[in-house]
Amino acid sequence: MYFKSRVIGQDIGLSAKEVGTNIGAIRDGEFGLTIERWGKSGSITWKVTEDPVSIAD
Repeated sequence: MYFKSRVIGQDIGLSAKEVGTNIGAIRDGEFGLTIERWGKSGSITWKVTEDPVSIAD
């Protein structure tokens, strides 16, 4: 899925810049997500994918 910082910010009451600053905590946390920054024009787009689940034998 792809998300724009501006849209995320509107939904949670932050600016796009604040979203970009704080998304690192989610990216670095253990939430089972991979977050990649896409694009550098007008608004940053974030690509969010679910990490594959590994099943231990």
